[in-house]
Amino acid sequence: MTAFATPFIRRLGLVALLLLGSGPAWAGDGPREVIRTTVDAVIEVLADDSLERDQRIDSIRRLMHERFDFLTMSRSVLARNWRDASPAQQERFTELFPELLLHTYMAGLEDYTDEVVEIEDTRMKGKAKASVSTRIVSGDKAIPVSYRLRDNDGQWQIYDVTVEGVSLVNNYRGSFGSTISRDGIDGLLENLAAKVEELRQPPAG
Repeated sequence: MTAFATPFIRRLGLVALLLLGSGPAWAGDGPREVIRTTVDAVIEVLADDSLERDQRIDSIRRLMHERFDFLTMSRSVLARNWRDASPAQQERFTELFPELLLHTYMAGLEDYTDEVVEIEDTRMKGKAKASVSTRIVSGDKAIPVSYRLRDNDGQWQIYDVTVEGVSLVNNYRGSFGSTISRDGIDGLLENLAAKVEELRQPPAG
């Protein structure tokens, strides 16, 4: 099975979790405000010691689907393989891919301490796309993170995350492309389903 949770993806876990969505859709807010408000809301979730693990997972799942444009991400990750996939395969992938991200990043969620998110530049790309640059600061280390957003009917949603110059979408595209070349799209879906089931299990101890 392809190693979906590469060291890069594991390190990205906390970063991604810090920018999952929360609460209302914030319709009308610009991309910078969406990122800033989202950071505050998610840190509040992470700091809530009253939540059990399953409750955290359910909460984060709901928040993810509000703030991430998973359809655009799925199309970009599969690239030309998206066009070759049947509608049923496309639908199954868009179900499994968010679950893979959620459960891969639970390690980052459970290891959360007191990292600080500093929001820096915002760049507009026309009227419907933007990028927001941030830094995740932990002690004397600072990790540059850039978020790409698009305006979907008045709601800004994230469709890619770049950490230290490495794109989440590109990273998964390479990994999944190799699996499809070897096992086909159905093979990728089987591998994803097995990996998600494995990651759903609570950590030992």
